[in-house]
Amino acid sequence: MPPAVTQALDIARDSREGARDAVVRAILNEAIDLLWDEVMELWEDSDGAEVYWMSEEEFTLFNYFQNYFEGDKIAMLVRERFWMGDSFERYPARGRDI
Repeated sequence: MPPAVTQALDIARDSREGARDAVVRAILNEAIDLLWDEVMELWEDSDGAEVYWMSEEEFTLFNYFQNYFEGDKIAMLVRERFWMGDSFERYPARGRDI
């Protein structure tokens, strides 16, 4: 994850004012949009098998926005798969930097 996203996430989690800052919100919103686009693009392979696994950094960002995805079936599966444990080691990052 780019340093600007990591820093914005830290600021947003540390205080209400930080979470309301327009620059912080813009950085985080762009990052979650890119991440979710990647999830939707890579969720299934050509055979319909679910193949997307989030890295810890990706999941940290995703988790910050968890309320935005409430009730979304794929979001629930992404969350479940992450907590299953063997995700990142078996399916390393796809090389895109969010």
